Amino acid sequence: MKFTPVNDWRWNYKDRYLSITLVADNGNKYFFKTHYQIEDLRECPCLGLPFCIQDASLLTSFQEGLSKINMNDGGCLDLGINAVACERFVKVTPPVSRYFRPYCGRLFFERGDVVSLYTLDGGVCDCIVLDEIDSEGFTRLMMLNQSYTTSDGNVFRLGNMIRVRRSLIAPFRSSQSLRSVRYA
Repeated sequence: MKFTPVNDWRWNYKDRYLSITLVADNGNKYFFKTHYQIEDLRECPCLGLPFCIQDASLLTSFQEGLSKINMNDGGCLDLGINAVACERFVKVTPPVSRYFRPYCGRLFFERGDVVSLYTLDGGVCDCIVLDEIDSEGFTRLMMLNQSYTTSDGNVFRLGNMIRVRRSLIAPFRSSQSLRSVRYA
């Protein structure tokens, strides 16, 4: 099934979750529920708000980044739409840099790139870049792992926004990672 963003795509709500009505290239309609409940949103789009040019541009950036790590088309669309919703509508979270190790190299990244954060306790969190730098000097990322629990019990889940200093961001599954790293 092929999906090309068109004006017929609409933001909606289902069971208190931000959702979107998609129209496939063959004309069939599908309902897609994001990871975000109404209380997670800083801005609630009006019921039936069209998927705009900005949304389509963001979706393209996110899908291109995900395809670079060989994710299948269905996964790219699912995570891409969640990343659009996260970037556009989800409340900005407090920084969580204290859980992650600095990356020793220099990394240039841009919106849509898939990157990794290496935790202090030896784990790794994979994320997609929502924006290079926000108004407070942090980078906003969306978590791609199913979940990761920090040593003090905080849990990051698939779709959570994570804000960190740029110096902590490493290339996706970097070979420069420490020997003690284990995957979350």
